[in-house]
Amino acid sequence: MSKILSLVPYKFLPPTSGGHWGILFVEKLLSTYNKVTTVTVAANEVKPGQWPFTLKNVLTNSRSRYIPYWLTRQLRQLSQSERPDYLFCHHHYLFPAVHYVARKQKVPLYIRSHNIESERFRTVGKWWWKLMWHFEKRAYRHADQVFFVTEDDAAWAVAHYGLPKDKAVVMPFLCDFDQVQTTDKDKLAVAREHGLNPDVPWFLFMGVLNYYPNEAAVKVIVEALYPLFKAQLPDFEIIICGKHLNETLQEQIAAIPQIKYLGFVPDLNPILQHSSVMINPVTAGGGVKTKVIESLSWDLTVVSAATGAVGIEKQYCGQKLKIVPDTDWEGFARAAIHAASVEAHIPDAFFEYYYLKNVANRLQKYFV
Repeated sequence: MSKILSLVPYKFLPPTSGGHWGILFVEKLLSTYNKVTTVTVAANEVKPGQWPFTLKNVLTNSRSRYIPYWLTRQLRQLSQSERPDYLFCHHHYLFPAVHYVARKQKVPLYIRSHNIESERFRTVGKWWWKLMWHFEKRAYRHADQVFFVTEDDAAWAVAHYGLPKDKAVVMPFLCDFDQVQTTDKDKLAVAREHGLNPDVPWFLFMGVLNYYPNEAAVKVIVEALYPLFKAQLPDFEIIICGKHLNETLQEQIAAIPQIKYLGFVPDLNPILQHSSVMINPVTAGGGVKTKVIESLSWDLTVVSAATGAVGIEKQYCGQKLKIVPDTDWEGFARAAIHAASVEAHIPDAFFEYYYLKNVANRLQKYFV
């Protein structure tokens, strides 16, 4: 058993987005065979004994924590007291301070890449993406190991950042059986709770809705997909879950009886269990769309635009993942409507690849 000091630079507990769940699952993975101390910001909320790792909410909530070397002294003191065998850093934002501490303590530094951040910012039009490109490249090349979410991201970093292949390891977005808990509520009970129609197929979209790719996807649902669905399917409901949807789109949705905006839903499991199809018309942004992995874990068929399915290992998904070219909304609507009438199941190979404990078994060799 190794000792790992893991650094999470922002609030992720309680988890309210796919990114938060992604961090939580990684901390649980690391804790499967190791003693993990998670150092994070004070804003995190946790109950004693709630998770298998020890949480230290000691970093400032201020954005000053992202200033290079700002946290060096604090992180070195923590490292000296915890005496870890490995430093594990989510994202590369704290790299300057963590790299300095790793060298002083003579321990390996590992980085968890959640996306190729420079590419994500480039695709959403951030002018400073090139600065991120240089910063990210330097961090990855100086780390002892970089754990990527997808094979595509790992190959991209090797090709564009010159990262040695033996430093690029894939740790996929994880599914955790602890989170896939079936509900005793039947569809009628779920419908009553949320003001839905239990007698029609439910098409679900979810995400943090002030993030541009998700906001744009909601606009596509309202303006392009809904009319196509209505022309081909007499009865259905499109359910949209997530916080921070802008008021203009909320007003548009309020005028359409067959689209239901539920806002942030603390427990999505009952809705996932009774939905017919998860629709993912996302055509921008980088990295794996965690909503896709979560839906597939529930044996829910996913119909996705091509960009929205980037990074998903399709060979493990069987007939449960349908991919449509970006902006082919007529084809997307046909695929979604057809998927609602077809019974298929996620193959065992999906869980062999994505299940948390299986991934922990594969990757523990890097922590011995």
